[in-house]
This record gives sequence, C-alpha cells and structure tokens, in this order.
Amino acid sequence: MPFSRPSSERGARPISSKRAAHPECLGPESLDKIAYFETLRAYGGKIFCLDRHLERLEESCRAALDALPIGKSELGRRLTRSLAESGLAEAVLRVSVSWEDEKKGSAIVMVREFKPRDPELYRKGIELRTAVMRRWGFRAQDPKIKASQFMNGVLAFLDKGDAPADELLFLGQNGVVAEGSISNIFIVREKRLLTPDTASGILRGVTRGLVTELAQKRKIPFVETLLTRHEIYNANFFVKHQN
Repeated sequence: MPFSRPSSERGARPISSKRAAHPECLGPESLDKIAYFETLRAYGGKIFCLDRHLERLEESCRAALDALPIGKSELGRRLTRSLAESGLAEAVLRVSVSWEDEKKGSAIVMVREFKPRDPELYRKGIELRTAVMRRWGFRAQDPKIKASQFMNGVLAFLDKGDAPADELLFLGQNGVVAEGSISNIFIVREKRLLTPDTASGILRGVTRGLVTELAQKRKIPFVETLLTRHEIYNANFFVKHQN
C-alpha cells in the first residue's frame, strides 16, 4: 500500500509503507472488532460523492446504535488531506471506523493507486456467474449497514472454484436478484432501465443512487423492481457498477 493514514480523535500523522507493516491501529485488540467502512474513488485528485459516502457511513453506524467517532466534516477533511498527501490523482480510498469502548473510537483512512481494468472488458463484457450462496436475509443482517464482514462474498468466490468469473450474481433468500459481490446491477429491457429494489436485500449504492437520479433527469424510463435471474440473462443490456 503506497500510503495510509490512521486517524483518531487525538489526531495522527501519515505513516510510510515501511511503518504500515505493523501500525498500532491494526493491532490484535482492534482486528477483532466490527468496523463500518466506505470505499471511495478519486478522479483527478477529487473524491467522488464524498458527502454521500459520509452520510451512508453515518447511517451504518446509527443503525448499529453507534455514532461516528469523528464528525463528518472533520472526517471529510482528513480524507481530502490524505489524498493530497498521497500525491495520487487516480486513487481508491477506504475509511474504516470502530470503537474500543463506549467513549473511545478511531478512524483509519487508507489510500492506494487506482488500477484500471483491462479496456477489453468494457468492449467485450464480463463473465458473470450466479453464486451458489445466497445473500443474508434481513433477519441475519440489515443490508443497509456496510460493515466489515465480507464472509458471504468470500465463501461465494471460494465455492465457484476454478470456474471463470469476473463477478458473481447474488440472489436473495427469496430467490430474486440482489446484487453483485461488489457491485449494483442494472439491466435494459424493452427500452426501460431496471434495477433490483432495495427490498431485494441490497446495499443502497452511492453510484446506484446517482444513476437513478441521472435517469430521471434525462427522462429515461426507470423502474426499481424485483428481478429474477431469468430476466438478467435475457436482458437487452446488462450493466454492473462499482466505484
């Protein structure tokens, strides 16, 4: 990782990649805690939809009866400062927040260079497979909470074995399409833009919300609905999106 910055209420200084090998903020006492996080994309030195990501992070914390250990404005400044100090124009940032106790919390900001995918994937498309595992139901975990448990996605990729796949399509407990392992899904069918409804058990993606707003502004027929796997594989056009 070319650059990282651990932050807390007491403040922190940047750490080099050498120091990042064993930063105090990643000690055993912190790794066994649940953290809430956001992954953000920077274009030309500007963080995409920073305010929306911070709002979702705050909502994730509130849903678990926690509060951000650092104010949104201050956290936004730390993200912006970390990006500037990294010297990267095209970057991916991750901010994770957790708590040591009821009064003491911390935030860790990490920045790395963005590595674009092979341009051929945009021309030819990706290999999509349906995950054998299902997305957790609402009674297991609220999908609106973006927390650090990725076991559902990890096990799904392990289960696929050597089968080629750029992304996995997750179905919900009721058998309808939910989302990709790290992406939201849109399809075009009969000149309409369709995407799974939040009732399907999906994360309310930041970019997903922006796409829906753009569709409305451009008067593109748009529907949030329950989609079946059959509809995905028989769509006129399929799009997955992630930052």
